[in-house]
Amino acid sequence: MQKPSNNSDNKKQETENILDFLTPLLIFRQLEAEAIQAVATELTERHLSAGEILFHQGDLGEAFYILTAGALQVRIDSDDKTDAFINHLNAGECVGEMSLLTGQPRTGTVSALGDSELLCLTKPDFMDGNRQPQMITFRGMGRASRLLQWNQNES
Repeated sequence: MQKPSNNSDNKKQETENILDFLTPLLIFRQLEAEAIQAVATELTERHLSAGEILFHQGDLGEAFYILTAGALQVRIDSDDKTDAFINHLNAGECVGEMSLLTGQPRTGTVSALGDSELLCLTKPDFMDGNRQPQMITFRGMGRASRLLQWNQNES
């Protein structure tokens, strides 16, 4: 009879599965393995049911999400109180990173088109470079994103 695995073994396997998923994603391609590992250990899982809203336009950015299964829809409300469909997001795509990285409010409302699974990195975990120095590299990407956004706004 096999010995039941303990929580430590389960957590290690979950982290390995997350690493396998994250490594090929565009946002992680330029990071060293240690930085990806630091991010992976901080991620939590989140489930959305069909139609459930992940966040609203104007909300503060308290987390960054990576869609692992399902599909999300992004809509932006305009001044005339109509909303416009902007984009569909599929597995492997990220949402919420700009607000988390720049500190600006959410630019759109994101909802689940069907049952969806996400990985979530909260702002406190993202900002905690003292506990995990490799997170500094990931946060450095945020500084680069802010510069890119500023340059685009100035053009």
